[in-house]
Parts: sequence; structure tokens; C-alpha cells
Amino acid sequence: MKSLKGKTIVLFFIFFAMVIPFFSFADIGPSTITAKIDNPLSADSLFCFLKDTLDVFLTIGIIIAVLFMVYAGFLFVTARGDTAQLTTAKKAFLGAVIGTAIIMGVWVIAQAIVGTVNAIRPGTASISLTCP
Repeated sequence: MKSLKGKTIVLFFIFFAMVIPFFSFADIGPSTITAKIDNPLSADSLFCFLKDTLDVFLTIGIIIAVLFMVYAGFLFVTARGDTAQLTTAKKAFLGAVIGTAIIMGVWVIAQAIVGTVNAIRPGTASISLTCP
């Protein structure tokens, strides 16, 4: 009984393996449908995509850095001379300043990379940090 059931399953899969290609290769005639996929991004190249992504991260990062500096100032005001709270406020402000320096450093590094690439390729068109 088991061998008959196994053979039936195997024959079923063999039948499907032979019949399915007929449907997948069926000719439906000439197609009049023209499909165009529009680019949802404003960037047309990888460089412009990376630049746009960097601009978004820098904008969000600057806003967050300002909020953290305001929060650190609030901690300074509410500390009222308490040494432990002043230490917490100083750490928060130092973290905000370091974060801001890192965010600004990313832009400086991007400028340095573009400048280096332009210096390496003197005979070709230079790369600028502006995209169409």
C-alpha cells in the first residue's frame, strides 16, 4: 500500500514537471503593453544618492544635537548646585558637543574625499558635491 502511494506521488510530480512548461511557454501573441518604471529617487547616480542620504542624516543629526544641547542646558539649570546633577549635566553637554563634532566631521571627511579624488584625476572632469 505504501509503495503504491509513493509511486502515485512520484508520478504526480513527474506529470506536473512535464505539463507546467507548456503553460509557462505559451505564446499569447504580440504584446502592446509598454511598461516604464519611474525612478522614485531624485538621484540618478550612486554618488548623488549617497550625497542626498548624507544630507538627510546631517540635517537630522544637527536637529538632534541642538535638542541634546538644550536638554543639557536644562539639566544645568535644574541642578541648582547639586554636584551629582552638575556632573550629569556636564556629561550630557560633553556628549552633545562630541556628537556635534562627529556630525560636522562627516561632512569634512566627505569634502576631503571629493578633493582627493579630484586631485588624483587631474585630466578628467572634477566631482562636485552638487547633483542635478
